[in-house]
Amino acid sequence: MNRIIGLGFTMFMILALYALLDPFYTGFGVFRVTRDIGPLKYVPLILGFTIAGLALARIYSTQSPIRRLALRATLSGSVPLIIFGIWVISASLYARIFLNIEETYLQLGAGVLAYFHALVLYVAEPRGLAIARRFMFWLIIVAMPFMFTWLLISRINGGQAFHTEIFLLTPLAVYAYLHFKQRPLAWLIMLTAIAAGILSQKNTGYLVTLLVCSHLLILGFGRHRFSKGVLRFGWLVLLLIVTGIVLFLFINREEYLPTGSTHVRFVTYLNAWGKFISSPIYGVGFSETTLVQLEGGVKVMGDVDQVVTHSDLLDILSHGGVFAISLLLAILVGRLRQAKRALAMRPDPESRALIHGLVSIIISGLIVAAFNVPWLSLTIALFYWFALGLLQAVATDVLRARVPSNRKKRNQLVMHQPQS
Repeated sequence: MNRIIGLGFTMFMILALYALLDPFYTGFGVFRVTRDIGPLKYVPLILGFTIAGLALARIYSTQSPIRRLALRATLSGSVPLIIFGIWVISASLYARIFLNIEETYLQLGAGVLAYFHALVLYVAEPRGLAIARRFMFWLIIVAMPFMFTWLLISRINGGQAFHTEIFLLTPLAVYAYLHFKQRPLAWLIMLTAIAAGILSQKNTGYLVTLLVCSHLLILGFGRHRFSKGVLRFGWLVLLLIVTGIVLFLFINREEYLPTGSTHVRFVTYLNAWGKFISSPIYGVGFSETTLVQLEGGVKVMGDVDQVVTHSDLLDILSHGGVFAISLLLAILVGRLRQAKRALAMRPDPESRALIHGLVSIIISGLIVAAFNVPWLSLTIALFYWFALGLLQAVATDVLRARVPSNRKKRNQLVMHQPQS
């Protein structure tokens, strides 16, 4: 790995993980969602773009055009996200500067920039897979032990922690299952990641855990060449078991069920839906506050009567309308379909493990974004969009690498056909 890019990426991950985990902050748990570290949260992003600028200079200073072509190929299909990011950032800056609105969607737009940071770093590095692999290793070696330990301590003390960030932790089980040849180590990481999802005691955490277990079930059955019917049956059995456990707890042990501020979400979701109905095409253009005023005496955390919507997807729908949500879905669906095509090409084991692991993070993050606001917190959003950028880069790499070999094979078949 290039020294400057490697060192820059390491510093980026250290700062980003420090902002995400915040080891010296005493407000972990449910109060952590309101935390704002001010301008410091932009430091990892600024550093990341500085390194990306150096990487771009390296790409365009090389005499070989291969990397420039690779960058263009990797960036293809990213136009919807470019439009989305520019729209959100410009509207948020307008709201903050000219309308004096403090709680804007600037962090949502700024987080998208990490997607392009990942693409540039991957292409600039001759061994791009090293960037993606190190990203997953940082999460496993640094984030997982810290988050799991604090989740366990919080549950023992009756509190909660990292429930929004759980989409970065539990899906690591998928990557560990495919990557690590030492099965005891793989199982240790898998069990830790799944246990973290259960310890979160949140509906989103349980949904993410169910998704990851289903993913592992499909991979496990696929390794033994079971039919699709058997796979569907196994998934159905898992779903029935989980449903039975939830029903049992609901009837007999309700205190063990996940918690959630449903009364608050009812108010905020209705508010968001009302904004969408009033302007369904482009919403309010991301030029209003992110906070919702609670009416009827509804309050949270004591006396707080203004909260976020608790759904990134509803926020985007209400503030950007059909146009914004279409841009978002275009990039997400496009990247997932690209990953599916890459997996169909039977890539090398490392690329396969990375694609599966990153897909699990992306879909899990989408589940959390439906019921919470991970993209509205820059410290969390950085990791989601960086993972999406890596997914596109790895999948594009696989697809581009396979095309020449397929053509060569076809030519060989034509040359060896008997003459009539």
